[in-house]
Amino acid sequence: MPIVDDMDQLSMLPDGMSPLLGSSQVAELLGMSREQVWRLWTSGRLPGYRFDRYIRFSRVDLEQFMSRHYTPSASLSAARSHSQHHDVGEAYRRI
Repeated sequence: MPIVDDMDQLSMLPDGMSPLLGSSQVAELLGMSREQVWRLWTSGRLPGYRFDRYIRFSRVDLEQFMSRHYTPSASLSAARSHSQHHDVGEAYRRI
């Protein structure tokens, strides 16, 4: 599986080829920092591959991770209301 240096390269890959993404690319896709991606990986919540000192993520695994964490807007509003009365850090630990 090739490493993707530029997100535009994803569309140029042959059909059926699933590239490995770096932590910066995953962070950009998820709208979070590389440190947050690292914490998700080290906790086991986001599967990835370690090659020496590099961590790479499968696009398929990332899509499954995103599907598992989808929250409809009505539920999100309820969760936000609930978190105002409870520890906000608890909501982040459930991600």
